[in-house]
Amino acid sequence: AAEEILGLGAEQVDQAKTLDALLDQELLGQIQTLLIKTFAPDEEERDERAEQEVRLEVHGMQKRIICTAGRLESDLGIFQGGVLLFDDVTALSRAQQQAAWREAARRIAHEIKNPLTPLKLSAQRLLRLAETGAVDPRAKESAGVIVEHVDSIKRLTDEFSKFARMPDTSFAPCQLNDIVQSVLQGFVDSYPQVVFQFIPGEDIPSCMLDKEHMMRCVFNLVENAAAAVNETPASSEPPRVTIRTGWNKKRDIATIEVLDNGPGIPATVRDRIFEPYFTTKEKGSGLGLAIVNSVVSDHQGSIQIKRRGVRGTQVIIELPTRPDEATKRKFAMS
Repeated sequence: AAEEILGLGAEQVDQAKTLDALLDQELLGQIQTLLIKTFAPDEEERDERAEQEVRLEVHGMQKRIICTAGRLESDLGIFQGGVLLFDDVTALSRAQQQAAWREAARRIAHEIKNPLTPLKLSAQRLLRLAETGAVDPRAKESAGVIVEHVDSIKRLTDEFSKFARMPDTSFAPCQLNDIVQSVLQGFVDSYPQVVFQFIPGEDIPSCMLDKEHMMRCVFNLVENAAAAVNETPASSEPPRVTIRTGWNKKRDIATIEVLDNGPGIPATVRDRIFEPYFTTKEKGSGLGLAIVNSVVSDHQGSIQIKRRGVRGTQVIIELPTRPDEATKRKFAMS
């Protein structure tokens, strides 16, 4: 498990003699601090159990890891050794952030919407008066600007509300390839200069999914990829978006991969891309990937975003074909 969390291969671990041969210096320094606290000779300076949260990049993906060091003692209090635990809390942290942002979005939308209606009604009244000549003609232009910006704010608060109150998840048997194929059909006409390639996996069993939510999830990913390759295409090859599906029979996990040859996601923002309202686009709402993350979490899945060499991004979604009964009951009762 530690190998997977830290992105280490079994051969690397076997060949390494010490921790410093496996870990980068920053992570190693944090672990050494934990060990010093745990195994300090002086009892007053010693922590029986020390804990530290660290962030590290594994295969292009930002992870949040809780490192815990503890002493092992016999019933007589004789020191026998120690244990170092790694706990990947990336998904949990995202879920907690998602819940907090949804509540914030709900409150913001409510507070902003209240004054919008009287503002717009007053501006529309000014427009009507201006048309009859009852007020200065310049008031018509000003009222038009007010109405335009009120409508813009209204659209933004509608997006807030959609994110805060996404429809309840309803699980039903679905064919993953059909969902992807259905979503892709609309993109060919919208982005004629982009090459879209779908590589459907074979023998993927029927999956328990919310079809509407999953279509929205795939749509957002493909839309992001298409926009990226369209705005900054590679000079040596045509803009391309590839979607692959698959099934890991041993783990009973269905996969969706979206790959593009766009400019990629800068490492400086990769850790924030799932945050609601965070966007690098001039006109983006910052909700696309937040919704993707929310849908994947509701399906008990996982999502990774990696950089593909010099250019491009790879998004990997893993979904259990049969979510736990507890999850299905939770959504059935909500």
